[in-house]
Formats: sequence, C-alpha cells, structure tokens
Amino acid sequence: MRRDDYGTMSANGAAKSLLSLRGKRAVITGSTAGIGLGIAEALCDHGCRVVISGSRPREAAEAVVATLKKDFPAAELHYIQADLSTPEGPPALIKQTIETLGGLDIVVNNAGLQHTSPLVDFPLDKWQQLMALHLTAPFLTMQSALRHWRDLSAEQKTSVYGRLINISSAHGLVASPNKTAYCAAKHGVLGLTKAAALEMAETGVTVNAVCPGWVNTDLVHKQVVRLSQDKGISIEEAETKLVSAKHPNKMFTPARHVGEYVAFLCSEAATCITGASQVIDGGWTIQ
Repeated sequence: MRRDDYGTMSANGAAKSLLSLRGKRAVITGSTAGIGLGIAEALCDHGCRVVISGSRPREAAEAVVATLKKDFPAAELHYIQADLSTPEGPPALIKQTIETLGGLDIVVNNAGLQHTSPLVDFPLDKWQQLMALHLTAPFLTMQSALRHWRDLSAEQKTSVYGRLINISSAHGLVASPNKTAYCAAKHGVLGLTKAAALEMAETGVTVNAVCPGWVNTDLVHKQVVRLSQDKGISIEEAETKLVSAKHPNKMFTPARHVGEYVAFLCSEAATCITGASQVIDGGWTIQ
C-alpha cells in the first residue's frame, strides 16, 4: 500500500479518492429534518452507512428514512430514537450505533432548538434546555465516541480513523439580541471543539465545527412567520428581509450544501484540518 500527496493506493494498486467515504459508519443527531437531514443526504450519497437520530416518534422518522432510501437506494440507513436532553441519552445513542453498525467512524452533533427572549425575561428552564441539548449533549456524545476510539486504538496498537463534527452557528462567532442562550451555547461548542481537537491531535481523530448562517430550516421558518406577522408582510418578503439583514449575498444556505461541507471534513482529504470553525454564512461574519 502506498500513500502520497495526491491520493491513496488501495491494496491492489488502484487509485482511491481522498474524498471517498464508502463504508464509513456515521451517526447524525437531529437528522430527521433541516440541516441534519441535509447532512444525512450528503453522507448517504458519499457511501456512508448512516444512523439517523432524533426525538420524533418512530412512525414519523421512518417516513423520513423511507424517503432517503428511495433517493439513495444503495445506502444503508437506520433510525435510533434518542432523547439527548438527558445525561443517559447521548451515551446510549453512541452505544446503539456501534452495535447497529458494528463500529463507528463519524459523529455529527447537530440536534438543536431555539428560544428567543430578552435576557431580563429569559426563562431559566429554557436556558437549561438549550444548554443541555446544544452543549452538554455534544460533550457526552464526544466523550462516548472518544472512549470507543481510545479503546480501539489500544486494542489494535495503532491510530484510528475518527471524525467528530459539531454543528455550531454563525451565532457561535457573533451575537444577536434575544438569543443569549443560543449564542452562549454555540460559542461554547467552538471552545469544546478546539480543546478536544488538541487532546486528540496525535490519535488520527479530527474534531471540527461548522458554523452555518441562515439555513431555511423549520427553526428559521418560525422566525420568518413571526416576522411576517409582526410587520404585516408576506412570507416571501419576510424571508428576503430576514436573510438580507445578515447575509451580504442575500441567499439562504441550502442544507445540502452544509452536508457536503461536512462530508469533506469527514474525508481523508481533511486529515490535517482539526480544531477549525468552518463558516458557511453568505458573508455574515466578515462584516
């Protein structure tokens, strides 16, 4: 087997793309809709064996899985229901994924929710809910995955392939009014990512964050509807007004584009990218 700067040679000498993810085993939290679903689509398209995860009832989630199987007939897909807001939920999800796929190569922490309110009125229970899902849950899934890879490395006496991707946000880099909990958690995710990347720097495991701007997900659509109602304008006008206020390119980022970025970070071509905060925000944070 020979390796050089341009690619990898397989055992029979055939060239293998550094972007190939064929056969890699992945779990994506919050992947029955929105950004998570876009990531699932990309990883399926790149040949991964994928566990879709969310808190939806099994019947609703199975409809999502059925659509993915129709769009990607060669993909291996599974659904694991998980409540990531509890201390037991994230480790259980990693354990079930390893049992289901026979191992683990990729973890994408994407699950999230939103609550907006001025800080002076921000409910404590909502603060705790956002922190549990956006910051504590990624910490716990990462901890479980890293323990698995550590034990595997010790058993095999070699470095292992592992990719941890945390979906942060442009709000992990900048702030907006009335989103104190969300901004605090997403800033925290970047610190968690950097510290973990340093700890894992010599193991073969990379840890990165992706910071999307406006992606027209269900969470964002709720803000569009609220803006439409508050301003007495159409949904289309509200969408334009919302995205134009932040994105100089005046475009929402498609969820699938975020997915393709994640797929690249999971590939062998991204081996030397770790601890990074990859921004996909239409120019928001350069202003």
